[in-house]
Amino acid sequence: GTPQTKCPVMGNTINKDLYADHNGKRVYFCCQMCSPKFKKNPKVFIKKLESQGVELEVVK
Repeated sequence: GTPQTKCPVMGNTINKDLYADHNGKRVYFCCQMCSPKFKKNPKVFIKKLESQGVELEVVK
C-alpha cells in the first residue's frame, strides 16, 4: 500500500497534526472540520482509503 496523502472526508492534502485513531489505525485530515465527520462513521472512511490502496499507520 501507499501512505495516506489525502483527507478521506474532503479529499485535500493531509495535515499530519490533525488525526484520529480508530481500532489501531491512524487517519489524517486536512482541517479540524473533518475529524467530527470521520468520528460519526469511521469504518466508512477507513474502508474508502484502504480501497484506494492506502496503508494506514498502525498505532499501539
